[in-house]
Amino acid sequence: MKTKLRAVVLTLAAVAAIAPASRAELLDTSRPERTFVPGVRAGFNVSTLTNNYTSAIPNMTVSDNRWGNGVNVGAVVDIRFRNFFAVQTGLYLATRGNSYTGVYLDESRELAVKKGNLTTNYLQLPILASLRLGMYDKAQLHLDLGPYMAWGFGGEEKTKQWTATVNNALTMTEEKHDYYTGSNALCNRYDWGVKTGAGLQLKGKFYLGAHYQYGLRNVLRMAGHSGHNHMWTFTAGYDF
Repeated sequence: MKTKLRAVVLTLAAVAAIAPASRAELLDTSRPERTFVPGVRAGFNVSTLTNNYTSAIPNMTVSDNRWGNGVNVGAVVDIRFRNFFAVQTGLYLATRGNSYTGVYLDESRELAVKKGNLTTNYLQLPILASLRLGMYDKAQLHLDLGPYMAWGFGGEEKTKQWTATVNNALTMTEEKHDYYTGSNALCNRYDWGVKTGAGLQLKGKFYLGAHYQYGLRNVLRMAGHSGHNHMWTFTAGYDF
């Protein structure tokens, strides 16, 4: 009984401690102390490049796309019009990677399995409208939405293909192609799309956020092929 009573007292004490801080105005329409606020961001991402290989490549019966891991670092600038609304832009460097597996079965019953690993880098410029909601005196919720533009560089596509013929012969071939240059390049450099997400700012300085990017441009170069970049980012940051 004493243990239960102690738990109730501690819970009430915690609520009492939070209560004074819970009276923050949800939409603070006053002018901010500063209009331009710079900051830094760093974190990790998971990304993929979709494809339509099963419909675009003859005899491909299965195409399995997997997400890959990467990192992202950057600098941002808040343009604060009111305490509840800002436009945030910045420049990020993001590494991306993903993989795919395709299965071919042609009319001669020759079976092939192809596995590809993709790696690349992007410079990204988002322009986000950001609604800022007061949660507590020391915490603010950010709801972000806007376009992004990206420029890709570096990277490569590595593939391995195992082929089995009707007489049980098995062969394996390996290839490597530049991601953006050359006759066998996979993708166009430039991408654009929509970025949305949410973040939490603490004490006006410390930041945690999660965002999703959906590429609206078909970045695959080969005629008849279609693919779009998708990426989740998870970042921590500091505003100066």
